[in-house]
Amino acid sequence: MGWTIETKYFNKSTKVFYKYYVNGVKYEHYASSWCNPQVPNGRYYVKFYVADPSGAEINFKESIPLSIQDKDIPSEGWKRKPPSYERICW
Repeated sequence: MGWTIETKYFNKSTKVFYKYYVNGVKYEHYASSWCNPQVPNGRYYVKFYVADPSGAEINFKESIPLSIQDKDIPSEGWKRKPPSYERICW
């Protein structure tokens, strides 16, 4: 799971910065989005490579619902996306 941090504007492009944790290690990246994600503290699924979690891709189309608590998220991430999510743009 990733949390949005802030939005910055670069030469007519919008970048959303986000953070995520894998086994207690914090990673930060940014991505473009046309979905207008919640910033800051939006909660979204992040896909990463298990052997090297420093590379990631965030999915701004599906937010993580409040029914999934932060404490319920495995520190190494889910093997598959849980069935519960909120689709926020198509």
